[in-house]
Amino acid sequence: MSALWVMLQQPWHEQRQQRLLWISWVFAAGAVGAPLLGAWLGAPRPGMGIGLGTLGSLAFLWWGVFVRSAVMQNQPAHAVLVPRLRRRLILLTVMVWAAGSVALAIPVSLMTGHFGPVLCGIGFMMLFVLALQRYIWLAVLPAAVIFLNPAMSRAVAAVSQMFAALGDAGILAGGVLLNALLAAVVLRLVFPRGGDRHQKWFAALQKQDETRRTGLFAARLDGWHTAIHGGYGRTVESGAGSLLLHAMGPQAHWGAMLKSGALLAVLALAAGIWQPPQDVSETLASVVLLPAALMPPMIFAVQLRLLMQRSTGEQALLRLSPAAPAARQFNRELARAMAGRFLACWLISTASVALAGMLYAQSFWMPPALPAMAAIALGAGAMILQDYASLPSLKNNSSAMLAPIAVASALAAFAGETALPWAWIAAACVPLAAWLWRLRWQGMMAARPAFPAARG
Repeated sequence: MSALWVMLQQPWHEQRQQRLLWISWVFAAGAVGAPLLGAWLGAPRPGMGIGLGTLGSLAFLWWGVFVRSAVMQNQPAHAVLVPRLRRRLILLTVMVWAAGSVALAIPVSLMTGHFGPVLCGIGFMMLFVLALQRYIWLAVLPAAVIFLNPAMSRAVAAVSQMFAALGDAGILAGGVLLNALLAAVVLRLVFPRGGDRHQKWFAALQKQDETRRTGLFAARLDGWHTAIHGGYGRTVESGAGSLLLHAMGPQAHWGAMLKSGALLAVLALAAGIWQPPQDVSETLASVVLLPAALMPPMIFAVQLRLLMQRSTGEQALLRLSPAAPAARQFNRELARAMAGRFLACWLISTASVALAGMLYAQSFWMPPALPAMAAIALGAGAMILQDYASLPSLKNNSSAMLAPIAVASALAAFAGETALPWAWIAAACVPLAAWLWRLRWQGMMAARPAFPAARG
């Protein structure tokens, strides 16, 4: 049991080392505070729904962190040479999967009144997250439902009729059996015994982690990206702040965001052409498109911090160069450059979602919650302004991107399915974002020169 406990603690230590635990505390406060606020306002059911959604987001955030840590511990050499390591990792994963499914299903079923379907659905979604560790291309499947909306509607109706015929007891028995069979297959794929295939897959995982360390939206400087290369080269020579960002390379440039925005617009146009106007689902489109307004800016902000932590050698050289700003002006120039890069990323992602909404709906329509989500993303960007000199050294950041992805997904899913006065929410978030930027700016100006970062 002590070995299992040590393995279970690894995700916690990883998040603590990266100073990301505050996100979990915010989710926990929302899960507790939303039902209390709803009861105080006389709307207990909406408050309970928001609280359960927040709790589910927190649970899936930690499930993603855990499975990533477990998979990385099962290195090919360790899986063969370390006695019972693979068996213990599988056993721990099964225990966390089962306990998490039941723990989430109980409060949700109290609200919905159906324990069997909820338990089986949560178990399946957790297995889906586990399977993503081996087959990352599965991540596109949720977005693909926008193309299959008419077929999905008929499938959902057929499944609902089948559920009504089976009853909760039948659904629970069949669903548990199906989840168990699926878990046996997924666990065998995600935790191999070693060998050439395991070695090849683990090398790909390490390459993904390196991609996260160098930036999720990194621009590859080859013949296909000469425009991005030219833009990056011009920003390097455009001022002292951009010169400082040169220490982080093209990964800190916003040019690659243009590719993401163009791809989103093309997919939305194809979806709009694929479906007749009467089958266009604005709710479904909002759920699918809104994450694209939140994730890129929030991930870009985390990406800048990771780049600062891993490029300390280049930063030390630039700090000593004659063109580097004086110590008194150093953080000011760096903050200006970082803010400019983030705002460019933010503008591109927001405009891309607005354009994609119009192309999908074949009209001047965009997700109603887009202004509010853009304002929230703008406020979250204030995290790029911080005391970089006091950051911890970068050891293991394989799950650093999971936090912004989970936050963005939870907010987008809630906003896409909830009718709230989003214009007023956006109006309230803008001054809050301005206050956060001012507060973080003052903190960074009072800190030591940022280069080299993570020096304690």
